[in-house]
Amino acid sequence: MSTRSTHSSAPVRITYVSRVRLNPYVRLLARGVKHVLPAADIRHSHFLSLPWLLRHLGQVDLLHIHWIEYLYRAPKAWQRRKGFLSVAAALILARLRGIRIVYTVHNLNQHEGRSPILNELANHLIFRLAHAVHVHDAWVAQLVAQRYHRREGVVVIPHGSYIGAYPDTTDREGARAFLQAKGIPVREDGFLFLFLGQVRPYKGLETLIAAFRNVAAPHAQLLIVGKAEDPSYAEEIRRLIRGDDRIITHLTYVADEELQYFFRAADVCVFPYRRITTSGAALLAFSFGCPIIAPALGPFRELAAGGRGLLYPPGDAARLAQRLQDAVDGALDRARDAVLAYARSLNWSTLGREHVHTYERVLCRPLAPDPEPSPLPPLVCAGRDPWEGPWRNRHQIMSRLSRHTPILYVEPRPYVRRVVREPLRHRWWPRAYQPSARFPDLRVVELPAWAARSGRGRALPDGLARRIVRGELGKLARCAPSLLHLTSPARGEPPSPILWLTSPDQGDWLDLLPHRVAIYHVVDDYTAYEADYASPERLRYVQEQHRALLRRVDAVICTHPGLVEQVRPYNERAYLVPNGVDWPLYERALACPYLPPDVEDIPHPRLGYVGVLNDKIDIPLLRRLVDAMPEVHLVLVGPDELRHYREDAALLEHPRVHRLGFRSPEELPLYIRGLDVALMPYRLNRWTAFIDPLKLYEYMAVGLPVVATPIPAVERVRDLVYVWEGDVGVVERALQEDDPARRERRRAFARANSWENRVQQILRILQELRVNNG
Repeated sequence: MSTRSTHSSAPVRITYVSRVRLNPYVRLLARGVKHVLPAADIRHSHFLSLPWLLRHLGQVDLLHIHWIEYLYRAPKAWQRRKGFLSVAAALILARLRGIRIVYTVHNLNQHEGRSPILNELANHLIFRLAHAVHVHDAWVAQLVAQRYHRREGVVVIPHGSYIGAYPDTTDREGARAFLQAKGIPVREDGFLFLFLGQVRPYKGLETLIAAFRNVAAPHAQLLIVGKAEDPSYAEEIRRLIRGDDRIITHLTYVADEELQYFFRAADVCVFPYRRITTSGAALLAFSFGCPIIAPALGPFRELAAGGRGLLYPPGDAARLAQRLQDAVDGALDRARDAVLAYARSLNWSTLGREHVHTYERVLCRPLAPDPEPSPLPPLVCAGRDPWEGPWRNRHQIMSRLSRHTPILYVEPRPYVRRVVREPLRHRWWPRAYQPSARFPDLRVVELPAWAARSGRGRALPDGLARRIVRGELGKLARCAPSLLHLTSPARGEPPSPILWLTSPDQGDWLDLLPHRVAIYHVVDDYTAYEADYASPERLRYVQEQHRALLRRVDAVICTHPGLVEQVRPYNERAYLVPNGVDWPLYERALACPYLPPDVEDIPHPRLGYVGVLNDKIDIPLLRRLVDAMPEVHLVLVGPDELRHYREDAALLEHPRVHRLGFRSPEELPLYIRGLDVALMPYRLNRWTAFIDPLKLYEYMAVGLPVVATPIPAVERVRDLVYVWEGDVGVVERALQEDDPARRERRRAFARANSWENRVQQILRILQELRVNNG
């Protein structure tokens, strides 16, 4: 029986290292952490060098470093090199002495730094030595993985707001009066765009000025505020604004107590950056209730979602001008409430707890005095397919469940006969990795070829597989914040997990891994996969495997009502949890102002199917549509996994058929948004009679008209889709649809069927099964 342990008696000693004194980020973070860990010994240092570390050895458990490039900043090149070497030596010594290092990425691109090579070396060094890396956006995590090959220990924690960090006592009228008194000629009744921040070339002010000149609004003004470090660049800005008295500059430093007057006077803040990693300036604007206009780069995509701002293609002055005009015409008039609500949600007390979780991961000990352990044991998911590739329901569920308990996703074990036949195509050494910075408590395990599955002589490979899985489970559970407050009766033994099975041939897992409870996730009628072409013996074998597994597991979760009825005779604990959609991802896509170029270049009207091209897709039907409608273009996005209908692929060789191949889950919403009508062209057979297509929810999230063959899954949304009855007229009606209310009803359907809601259903099922850590 696991029991709750007490937190460590010795208070943790954290030193925040940052030389950026004007930005209150580190001070606010430390305050948020102190709120969670009132006994923590928290200190601040503006230095990190070898002499400093030698003086403080024995006084620091964890260094949390910010803006590493500032730690060796100096006027002369030799001073910067000397400072860098001292920082590097301090980091290496800290690692050797067991001090944990956490690094927060603020500026991955060092903008106009004077030592680009040194800065790049510093990035490589810190990403190599840090035990954990914080980023503010998943997009930045991807950059870190691509440039610096760092995926392990990377965690997404949003940038906090600045509410309460600066004085905020005035209103719009008082703010404009204050600016007028300072000699800044803002109009009392005008529409004011504000740019506030350091005036530097990478921030794209030239694009903003060119765009604003094309805004047809005499009462609109653009106020550019901030200090320009380069006098020649300041002069260039003044030259560009000549001839348009609607543009005002105040190129000087703004004191903290005066920030409120600029933001409260503004109607919209504009950030025309050419490149960006994190935008604290946008969060500062939000903290005063000011919506934004920004390029569709990294953090801005999240910030502008939900009606909080407008986006435009980076560097596109014409599209920026249109966004400025939209704002003048009222597009953001109701955005302030949404902006302030979002800023309040990014409070430092909540974010401080998330940082403490990271500290617990790297220190492998509980820190919070009032722990909130996970109500669940860890979960091991035996996957049907590799993690990398098209995301299916198990990817969506496991990633979200990892917020509640550690998840180990084990990729399929290869079969011995395949290893013997193709030995070079298989991994011969085990691999475990963290697939996403958004889910730090989820790990993927690839089992090696020498742990392959076999019908005979299973003892050795099964034992090896068991040892690998239990070893990785132990490592994951040992430092997962949700489990640190529990102790195991057997020292060093990982807790017994929930076992989540996904395929009829995974019955061997029940004997392979000791577990608390076993759940079988049934997403298809598995006996129907090969019903049209497999031998009776093969079908009977799959059916026997399926039924045997149903009888042995503790519960079954099904995605379709028909599947629930199928499995109930073999297991009474059958639950219905349909598929869903990543609603926040699609909501962000709706705010994005442009499409991927390979879609945008395809002429309208565009019909499209976005998903895996496999044997349940009616390819002859797609070809009939292309032949019958000479004006349409067919867009296919997704990998080709045709097997038994391989010859049908030739039907897609046509100049108006565009096969774009696999795209990442993050990109798919933009490709769907680029269609005029979305297709669900499923064959009508035993397989599709029990499917609950992910596509249905994803198409609905965009609000698109959907044409679907009459499979049972579309019956419950028949009023929202167009059902194919053999006549192209239904496609033409879908193309002509002009019904905003119907589009909104589709989006409401998708919102109600989010993956977050589905995971809540699963947690309730686990609670009903009395799966807990007690």
